[in-house]
Amino acid sequence: MRRVSFALVLLGLASVGWAQGPALPAAPQPLIVPQTEVIPVVPEAPRPQPTRYETLRPIVPQVAPSPSFPQQFDPPGGVSLTPVPDGTVIPYEQVFVSPLPALPLYDKVRVRQTRNMHPQAVPKLVAIKDPCFGGGCVYVEVCVPPCGREEVCCLRWRDGIRLDYGKYSVDIVTTRRGLVIVDYND
Repeated sequence: MRRVSFALVLLGLASVGWAQGPALPAAPQPLIVPQTEVIPVVPEAPRPQPTRYETLRPIVPQVAPSPSFPQQFDPPGGVSLTPVPDGTVIPYEQVFVSPLPALPLYDKVRVRQTRNMHPQAVPKLVAIKDPCFGGGCVYVEVCVPPCGREEVCCLRWRDGIRLDYGKYSVDIVTTRRGLVIVDYND
């Protein structure tokens, strides 16, 4: 009867073959490769990389005009087009466009730091979420710089938005009491 260590019995390794000791790895077998012909590889010359200032020209195919199209436009119905001589005034019909319907502005607005407003500011309507938890939008009129390039972002620490115009910005914040605060920054 062979002797088995008590620790191997507890671990359940006695039946696996650890009683005789761990198995030794087999010696590596030599790899037999059939004889093949060796083909030398000639490396290609390195291609120059384009510089970042070099622009690529698009390849545009040259298209010849089709001879099937007439050279002069003849409108259908036999109506000929005559050019208008210089200096002739052509009357036009005046079109009157009705103004857009007025949007109701939100009336519970508090404005802060108006001294930081842009000197040539223009009024702008901004739609924000309803501070009274109505689920809709309300409209607030703010004065913004006339440049027109704005970046709109959400405020992290308050419930509102920021209209950023570079040096000038406008914060529009809603409060729980149903109040909208417009804060001008420079």
